[in-house]
Amino acid sequence: MSRRLSLLSAAALGIAAVYGFLPLKSGRTQPVDPTLPVQRVVGDPAGAAPTDRVDAERSGRARQLLPRMPSVVFRARVPGGIDHPVVVDERGALIAAGTQLVEIDHRGRVAWSLRTGAALPAAAPAILSDGTRVVVTAAPELFMVQRSGTLKLRKPLPGASMRFVAPPLPLDDGGLAIAVAGELMRAEPNGELWARASLDDPVRALVRSGDAIAVVTGRGEVYSWRPPELPKRLGSFGGRIDDGAALSGPAKLTAVVAQTRVVDLSLVSGARANRIGDGLLVFRGPPAIMASGEIRLVSADGQLLGYDAAGRETLRVALEPPVMLGDSGAPPPNLFGAPPVVVDAEGRVGFVRPGLEAGVVTSDGSVSTAKGAACADPVSIAPAGSRRLVVACRSGLLFMLGEAASRQ
Repeated sequence: MSRRLSLLSAAALGIAAVYGFLPLKSGRTQPVDPTLPVQRVVGDPAGAAPTDRVDAERSGRARQLLPRMPSVVFRARVPGGIDHPVVVDERGALIAAGTQLVEIDHRGRVAWSLRTGAALPAAAPAILSDGTRVVVTAAPELFMVQRSGTLKLRKPLPGASMRFVAPPLPLDDGGLAIAVAGELMRAEPNGELWARASLDDPVRALVRSGDAIAVVTGRGEVYSWRPPELPKRLGSFGGRIDDGAALSGPAKLTAVVAQTRVVDLSLVSGARANRIGDGLLVFRGPPAIMASGEIRLVSADGQLLGYDAAGRETLRVALEPPVMLGDSGAPPPNLFGAPPVVVDAEGRVGFVRPGLEAGVVTSDGSVSTAKGAACADPVSIAPAGSRRLVVACRSGLLFMLGEAASRQ
């Protein structure tokens, strides 16, 4: 639960003492006026999915139950299209990033839109503890927007333009972690950068792990970062990471490696173990993590798969008809466009496949789809409140799904 704290001059002096010197190659300090009170909201950001993959652990696990028999509650369209996963606040408002940053209210109406100039959003937006909406562009620049849609801050960030940007990570102290290519930044709630570090490989994922930030690079290297300290290398996934990672235990990360393996990595010892070894299946990650530690993910040919922590298969459900393989033995390229699934506390899985209706799979393997909720180019599926799911399409189309029995 977020809470508001007033930190008066003594606390401000404490902040200055702790963060006055940053032992980073590219670190910089920020001036602190000890005579001014600092007020901030802390705690996990509110909302059904305030960041990419639902939460700071990138678990893909809904905070509320998903619908059992989904039905379209409303359709909406985001002007300019959607290029990144949408996020959802505590009122059911949707924040989408494409050619602009757009908020859609809980009834499907455009609440506001904000253009970010020539450089477009480069990753999914996020919501901070105080409700501020943030997005990083390819410039790179940080945009911070108030709930009303009023621009709060526009700040240039270190790094070259048009480089890879990982989804920003909202922190429970109200701040934000940012990664632009190999540049790591730790921002205060007001946007000021008080810690920086550099890696020689673009960062694919920022994941909260206890009081540290787990940093995963494209080559599969994993670091622990506790700003303002330098990142500490923990280990390697042993291959390429294309789609991020998720915290699957108190000190364990899980990721899809080279699209063919699912690997667990201990954040204590650095040891890695194949949960799914090399085989005929091709995956897109990261997997969704159930409370038990089991994972759910979909192969490129449309099979929903479940595996426990020991690597035993616990679920296999076909989500689409069989397809013909290409000359190389790989599925058609459009199948790689399906976004990762989400799960809830009762084992339901929300999914969407290109050109097919979105739906939910129950824990016993029963599949229920929402009539009319299909698009050729799905970007994301995310929990959107009690028994609600939102499907975002690259065309800008949004489907809000709810329980069929409660449809208005």
